[in-house]
Amino acid sequence: MEKINTEILVSSLFSIGFDKVDAVLFTYTLGQLSIDNKQLQLFEFEDSETHQIFNKYVDYDGIVFKLKDGITLDTMVSYNDEKFYPLRKMLNTNKKLIEYLSGLDFSEIVLKKAESYGIQNIEQIDESRFSNKELGILQHLNSGQTNNKTLNLKR
Repeated sequence: MEKINTEILVSSLFSIGFDKVDAVLFTYTLGQLSIDNKQLQLFEFEDSETHQIFNKYVDYDGIVFKLKDGITLDTMVSYNDEKFYPLRKMLNTNKKLIEYLSGLDFSEIVLKKAESYGIQNIEQIDESRFSNKELGILQHLNSGQTNNKTLNLKR
């Protein structure tokens, strides 16, 4: 079993397209991973301190992790000011976790998140709490609705 922690999970979510990860997305994703992992037996979650590179390029306000202003996964960074690499290669991720997350249908997770914030229609979404990827998922799910404003949160 591979050990993962908060930094690896957040960095892996960044890698698959989430530009921010709040506590609710993190918790529901970790919950789904725990449920699936009972059968898969791939991961063991054990939290630890975040690394210097993560702390330097990722902001955390106690609720939301996001890349610092002006930073993208393609920003060239260095750990020693000599060799530079894209940030995506410097973040602490896990290949198996990225594969798992890439195959995960986030629709239910994002719907549960919206429901936990009391959101009943697309116009109520607070963009500071939802990543662009989550907004895209909600808009896609909402496009099948008849009035295009109401989210079908009861699934």
